[in-house]
Amino acid sequence: MAHNTAVRWKDWWLKLEAEFALPSWSCHGPEHWRSVERNAIVLSSLTPGADVEVARAFALFHDSQRLDDGWDDEHGPRAARFVETHRDEIPLNDAQVAVLVRACEEHTRGAPLDDPTIGVCWDADRLDFDRFRHNKPRPEYLSTEAARRIAREGGDIRARIRRMLLELNRSEAP
Repeated sequence: MAHNTAVRWKDWWLKLEAEFALPSWSCHGPEHWRSVERNAIVLSSLTPGADVEVARAFALFHDSQRLDDGWDDEHGPRAARFVETHRDEIPLNDAQVAVLVRACEEHTRGAPLDDPTIGVCWDADRLDFDRFRHNKPRPEYLSTEAARRIAREGGDIRARIRRMLLELNRSEAP
């Protein structure tokens, strides 16, 4: 079963990369989605109650319906509608899809909140913010303690997340 789910997610990545309206090098494109996914995996491991599968799905879908790298306030609601339209094809249960839809729909205007899964989704995206705009994510705009701690520590957040992911993978290895 896990293998089939992995294959289905791979197909989703390929589909959305091929259909992405912006150039592949877009700052909101596939490279960003992968970075958000790494962030989501690490933050989920540090945030009690967070659903890593929803957070990983968010990484893929949240910017996939962008039409512009600049201001595109409707890209989150478009991503949410896309998820709802393809609900039967997405390997998540109904409760997970409901959280994913909310996370996508509100991620452009959402303020920090207490839902651990949505908080991880939004923080995973916000921690990749500095890569494009050359400034640090601000802890007061983050939802999870793990992301606030990472932001306060500063430095090269992407490199630190990669190291944390390697450590996480080592600790989970049989």
